[in-house]
Amino acid sequence: MNNMLIKCSYLKVSKDYFGKSYKNIDMKLFELFKSGSVNLELFDFLTVENRELGQIFGIPKIHKDEKCSPIHPVVSRPKTKTVTISSYLDEILNHLVQSTEFYLKDSCDFFSLS
Repeated sequence: MNNMLIKCSYLKVSKDYFGKSYKNIDMKLFELFKSGSVNLELFDFLTVENRELGQIFGIPKIHKDEKCSPIHPVVSRPKTKTVTISSYLDEILNHLVQSTEFYLKDSCDFFSLS
């Protein structure tokens, strides 16, 4: 992976970058709370105090380019700032997506259509 980072157009960012991003998330959440768009209970749930950086690793897409394979990023994020936000959005969006006529639950659902 280090070899790919050197050869390709991937950029390594500092921990400071994430600190700034996390501050922006905190400010946006507070704005939503102040405006009444988010109640106190949801604000407390979405606000993560003791956060950690997620770990990222990549699976090379070797079928794309032999010399500089793009990477399919995989992020492990159990204690990151956005884990509660993403789980909250997943809960909301799942209900919307499942109610569409084009929703496929899994591979078995897909194969049952034929």
